[in-house]
Parts: sequence; C-alpha cells; structure tokens
Amino acid sequence: MDDHVENGRQGWLVPTEGSAITPVMVNAGNVAEDGPDSKPDQEDPVGNHVGHKTHVKHPTSTVETLIHLLRGNIGSGMMAMGDAFRHAGLLVASTLTLFLAIVCVHSQHILVNVSDEMKYRTGAPLPPDFADAMEASFSTGPDCLRRHSKMFRKIVNFFLCVTQFGFCCVYFVFVSSNLQEVLKVYFPPIDLHWLMLIILIPIMLSAWIRNLKFIAPLSMAANISMAAGIAITIYYASLDLPNISARRLGPESMLKLPLFLGTTIFAFEGIGLVLPLQNEMREPKKFSSPLGVLNGGMTIVTLLLITMGSLGYLQYGDGIKGSISLNLPDTVLAQCVKMALSFGVLCSYALQFYVPIDILWPPVMKKYGPFKHKILYEILFRTGFVLLTFILAEAIPKLGLFISLVGAISSTALALMFPPLAEIACIMSRPQASEHKVPLEMEVVADLDGRGGTEIRNAYPSSYLKSDSGGHKYVALSRSHFWIVMAKDIFLILVGAFGFVSGTYASIVEIVHAFEEGID
Repeated sequence: MDDHVENGRQGWLVPTEGSAITPVMVNAGNVAEDGPDSKPDQEDPVGNHVGHKTHVKHPTSTVETLIHLLRGNIGSGMMAMGDAFRHAGLLVASTLTLFLAIVCVHSQHILVNVSDEMKYRTGAPLPPDFADAMEASFSTGPDCLRRHSKMFRKIVNFFLCVTQFGFCCVYFVFVSSNLQEVLKVYFPPIDLHWLMLIILIPIMLSAWIRNLKFIAPLSMAANISMAAGIAITIYYASLDLPNISARRLGPESMLKLPLFLGTTIFAFEGIGLVLPLQNEMREPKKFSSPLGVLNGGMTIVTLLLITMGSLGYLQYGDGIKGSISLNLPDTVLAQCVKMALSFGVLCSYALQFYVPIDILWPPVMKKYGPFKHKILYEILFRTGFVLLTFILAEAIPKLGLFISLVGAISSTALALMFPPLAEIACIMSRPQASEHKVPLEMEVVADLDGRGGTEIRNAYPSSYLKSDSGGHKYVALSRSHFWIVMAKDIFLILVGAFGFVSGTYASIVEIVHAFEEGID
C-alpha cells in the first residue's frame, strides 16, 4: 500500500480506456505526471486549462458561452410565465421567482463544485457530467452511500431523459397552438391534433440528424427567431397596461401555488447544460466565478422571466393563456411573432432530442449490437421516441398544464434535489479540519459506469486542504461549517421534494379536470 507514496507525493491509480490500470503520481500542487495512456489537463494558477484544446477542438469564449446559456434557458417556459403569475399573483409570483432563481443558481454552483471535486478525486482529465458526478460523489463517499452510486447515476439519467422528452412534448403543443392562432385568421379553424400531425413531419426529419455539427444551423436559426419573437412580445405586453390594482397580488387559492412552482422551475431548467458549457470553455473558471457566466447569464434570465410574467399577467389578467404569444392580437406583426416563435421552437426540437438519445442509444448498442445496418437501426430508434413525444402531446394538449407537470416531475429533482444530495456525499467523506492532516490510509474504490475501478490513496493532496491554494475550494470543514452546509442542503432537498409532490399532484388534478370539462 505504501509503495505508491514517495517523498510526500500522493499515489493514485487511475483507470485507462482498457482494463489495465495506469499509475499516476500527483504531487502536493496537483500537477499530474501521467502514464502513457492518459494525460489530464494541467491548470494554471487561476484554474484555467493549459492545453485545453487537447480535449476541446474549438473551446468557446466567455461571450459565446453566455449566449449558449441564455439560449438554453429561454424558450417555451419563459412564454408560459404569464400563466404562472396568474396562479400566484403579481407580488407573490415576483418574490417567489426571485427566491427560486437564487435557489436554482445555487444548486447549479453546487453541481459545478461537486463535478470539479470529482475531477480531483478520480484523476479525470475533465470534470464529469451530471450523472457521472452524481455517481462519483457516492462512489467516493461514505461506505453507507457507495453501494447506491450506480442507482443514482441511473436515476439522474432517467430524470434527464424525462425532462428532455418533456420539452419535446411541450414543443409539439407550443408550435401547433401558435400555428393554429395564425391560420385561423386566414383559413377555417383547423383542429389542434391535425396540426400536431402536420408538424410531425419536419420534427421527424430534424430528429434524424445524428451529428451535433449539423444541428448547429438549426440552433442559430432558433436563436434569431426566439430573440425577435420575445422582444416584440414584450412590446405588445407593454402597451396600455391597466392599473396594478386590477390584478391579484397573491394567489386566488393556495392550491394554485404548486402550478406556479412547476412552471417557474421548468423555465429555469438549464441545469443539464451547466457542466457541458463549462467544459467547453477556453477559461472554465470564468464560468462559476462571482461575476462569471453563470451568475451573469442567470441574472438576465431571471429579469426576463419576471418581466414576461408580470407584464403578461398585468396585461391580460385571468385571460392569459399557456403561452403569452396566444394572447397577441391578429395583426400582421403579431402573426409574424407567432411564426417566429414557432419556427424557433421547432428548430430547437432536434437539440433537446439529442440529449436523451445520447443517453439511451449507447446502452442499446452495447447490449444488442453491433448491428449490420447501424444507421438504419438508430433512425428507427429515434423515430420511436419522436412518436412517443407526439402521442403524449396529443394526449395532453393543454400547454400550461403540460409545462407545469414536466417542471414538477423532473425539473425539481434535477435542479433542487440531486445537486445537494451529491454535496452531502462529498462533505461526509472529506477529512475533518480538526485532524490537521489527511488520514494516511484513506482509500476509495469507485466503478464509474463500468469503466473499471479507481483506487485513490490519500485522496486529498496537502494543497487541497488550503483555501488559498490556486482557487481550490474543497477544504476540510470544521464541525460547525459541516452542519451549516448539511442544513442548507437538506433545506434545498425539502424545497425540491415539496415542489415535486405538490406540483405533480396539482398538475394531474388540473389535467383530469380539463378532460372532464373538455380540452379546448
């Protein structure tokens, strides 16, 4: 065991692509001296990647990352904020939106920190993604949690798939609802279900795109369309506003609050993008710094959500629809807005659809492959899931309720419950500050996604325990600090659990009620 400790250096055994295990020596300054099959990125004194292009061919700038972050958080959920404010009232909704923004952004910071810590613990070249970070935090955590690591990885992937497929279902309803509003001005009314069937064709074709490189033009078109549509929508919502006294400041019924929570958390649901965006940056430390991309981008998103929600409800009152675009007048400019928003969301389907397919298809290939006609089978696989989202959208074409249901079921778990759970696993396995040193015989064994074991000795280099060492924040916690962090994480989990249970229940009750009365 002690053969891996030389002159105070930490001995780590890190798995390579194959079954062999390559020894990696890490000194107190966290500078890796790698084996032949692995060469993790080094970091400069401020924590940015040196030779980052080894892993990312075209790293993004800070501004480019900010644009991607905004795009990931601005969509159909933002257009539904007027309906969300109707459930909670102007004052209560604005206050709760700000509170949820703080909570969601803090959870995103937790996820970034946990992923970064898992990079140091496992010796990975880059911080792991959401599911891998969740598994690693449990695999390298206390003994009582390690046996649950693989289960939590599967749970995170399950909720990621539910969330992304939920987005895709909402997109069907959003696009067809807006097209219906445009077409009824010029043609006899067309049933919403027939419109969903019509847009199934372009959506199916876009979902067959297997490479992100070819999805990029669609994403650019979506960006332009959504930006123009949102700007003009705010303009219309600002015209001749009624007095604020004409609207409720609080909820009509406390039973409506869970619907507000589900929709708002759905609108904030960009947590799946956080780690990929950071890992693609030229200077990753600028992502989560106090004045970095995450805080700046989410501040803009929060202001837009509050603006869209308050203006929408103030302008249209209880007549606000599941998407504020459906309330716009039948002018030529308003029809252009609806078409632009519909086109933007339609182009976004392929990008949202890519994430769950990227999670689900590799295990199918591993279990049943290799296939003689791999591309054909993958297209059939994609076609099946597009049809699934189409059928679900046909079953629940009530846009506002669909958004609230997806937000309550999956977004609350991903945004509010899993990150603090991972942080709890992390702090429970850190050495205590009162010990003044790392236990000499500390071992952690992890099996990350079946890629072999990772045995780590003295997992915390001495610099890892110093708050002033090149920006590493993962210090040994004092007893009081430990319990403060633990209490904070438990609070976040309880908030998420409340939103999950109450939001799901309220959404299902409203959906059943809508079916009983007849869905318009």
